[in-house]
Amino acid sequence: MINEARVISVIVALSAFVVAVTAGLAADNPAWLILGRAMVAMLVGQLLGLGAGHVLAYVRRSHADLYIRQHPIPVVKTPGDSPAVVDGEQTVENSAAA
Repeated sequence: MINEARVISVIVALSAFVVAVTAGLAADNPAWLILGRAMVAMLVGQLLGLGAGHVLAYVRRSHADLYIRQHPIPVVKTPGDSPAVVDGEQTVENSAAA
């Protein structure tokens, strides 16, 4: 099963890395400085994304549970659920059940 919080944290971390690299290249900084700052941005993005991912997963799960409690699936009788029809002494099974 995929952990939603981890997926969100990875997306935020990689986005922070790309933004930091792009900003560093646009500012014409040296490569070692760009990569160093991008790694720090990725680490901070991972931590912030993990926290946000856990909050979002909790909210989604709570909302889904509330919706399921408020909108239960109704029980619908189908023709196959009806009892057998008695014809005199002989029991005749419902043809839809066969």
